[in-house]
Amino acid sequence: MIEEVTSHIVQNADFSSRVRTPREGEVVLWKNTNGLLCAVRINRVTLTPESQIGTILDADYRILRDGGDDFSNEDGRGRSEVRRALQEASIALELAEGNPAISNADDLIIGIGHNGPPEQVSPPADLAQSVAEVLTHASDLVCVETPDTTLIQEMKEKVAGLSLAIRKWVATRLEELSSSATKAVGVGLGTSLLASVTNWQIVAEKLSSVADAFVKAFGL
Repeated sequence: MIEEVTSHIVQNADFSSRVRTPREGEVVLWKNTNGLLCAVRINRVTLTPESQIGTILDADYRILRDGGDDFSNEDGRGRSEVRRALQEASIALELAEGNPAISNADDLIIGIGHNGPPEQVSPPADLAQSVAEVLTHASDLVCVETPDTTLIQEMKEKVAGLSLAIRKWVATRLEELSSSATKAVGVGLGTSLLASVTNWQIVAEKLSSVADAFVKAFGL
């Protein structure tokens, strides 16, 4: 992790080459012509059909703009925790939006009768979109060297509010899934719907972790 890079490690690092081949999970140190240091942790490298001309890099980074050489101070650790929580929330959102209740529909044994399946297997589109936007804005805010305390507080409250909204939606959906009307949908589809709702429950939990990380990192 970036916060494990101490002054001793930097002093003994090899900056003799402009080319390195890091693995996922490793940290690469960069030094520019002015002697300023940057540490980049490679989280994930993905090649998708949409990115044949390149790759998608998921990484955390920190720049020591004061000319220092120690990434292990308290502020760095706190921000790293926020970034890690944001990354986990983003991954959870990506999985939840995959919507197994829809993508696996062809493999299900459905006994619908005159009762159609529940119409909604994911939160309202505007709520899901709000989560994606807040995660993006939060990631940008954490990169600001001296972020405005008011903006940090507002972001923490937005994240916590979205977590609560999704939890309420999950509670309602679970109640519906346990009703006799939903049981008529069929065992296969009911199981898939439950998996979808559970994925959104995980999103809510990850958002809660993001809010907690903001509190610890910025002393809210």
